Amino acid sequence: MRFAFGFFRFLGRGILGLGLFMLLSVLWTMVMFAFNPWLDAKAGQWRKMQPIIVGDAEAGTTRVVLYGTWIEERSSKPHLVPLPLDAEGTQRAAHVFTAWRKVADQPWQYEATWDDGDYLLQSRYRVDARGIPVLIQARGRDPSLAFLGMILAVVTLVIWKGYARWRTHRVFADSLRDAIKG
Repeated sequence: MRFAFGFFRFLGRGILGLGLFMLLSVLWTMVMFAFNPWLDAKAGQWRKMQPIIVGDAEAGTTRVVLYGTWIEERSSKPHLVPLPLDAEGTQRAAHVFTAWRKVADQPWQYEATWDDGDYLLQSRYRVDARGIPVLIQARGRDPSLAFLGMILAVVTLVIWKGYARWRTHRVFADSLRDAIKG
């Protein structure tokens, strides 16, 4: 009977520990998801995974594509320009949601958003006098946030348990010293 109680205590502590780990992982992921600042980009430092607004003068449409896709399409379709034909808009194609808008009174002229469920990418840019897009700011969220949340949960648990153990040993040492003194 004693073995059964010990087993259930072990099982309960394991489930409680797993639940605490999952809760901390979700909380850290939410904190990192909420705190995602805009990063200033260096001029001309477009990554292939940054969204850009593309206007098609022949078709009369505006869409948001990734910068690498626009570079590839631009060679075969020179009428594609990094400017929207509409001031703002949204579009849903398959599993990808995109949005764009023109901005006034900011160092950038355009904001583009790309959300495919796994990645949320945003960019702010302007177009110079030669028609070349200049990236001003960019940010993105990807599935690696969850992994980082798990790592921070483990670090939090290690610090928490280390602090609890230190306090326990310190209290024991203090009481032992007091008992010896007198």
